[in-house]
Amino acid sequence: MPNSETNTRTRREFFANVVMGSGLLLGLGGLAARFAEFLYPVVPPQKLIKALAGKLSDIPKGGARMFNPLDAHVMIVDDGTQLLAFSAVCTHLGCLVHWDSQAERFVCPCHHGVYDTDGNVVSGPPPRPLERIKLAIEGDQIFVFLAVREEPT
Repeated sequence: MPNSETNTRTRREFFANVVMGSGLLLGLGGLAARFAEFLYPVVPPQKLIKALAGKLSDIPKGGARMFNPLDAHVMIVDDGTQLLAFSAVCTHLGCLVHWDSQAERFVCPCHHGVYDTDGNVVSGPPPRPLERIKLAIEGDQIFVFLAVREEPT
């Protein structure tokens, strides 16, 4: 009889170990999945949305004006030959740039970054040019094409 008690206890220990091992594997698998989501998040694709920025008559000749379509800060510049649209967010730390009409350039008030009329960095700490935004003119209205991400559902 001592043999059958030993087998029962061994069998019971075996199944307890199987259950605990399964729980451990499931827990570690869930932890690994969360860590993988952290390292490689699901980023929804961008799509371009056509948004009304303003009217042609709102932009002074040889000047610039800021518009806020869809809560995006867009600077539209009339360089004398064409209209150009840029993100008004400085590429250094995200401050809003301003148009210096006398020097005909963008200036960031935070750290004195300077951009030319094409959005290229002239001086200061910005690491890259201002983001160029595609625009379209229909009659007297100016439309910009903004890249937005859809919120995950």
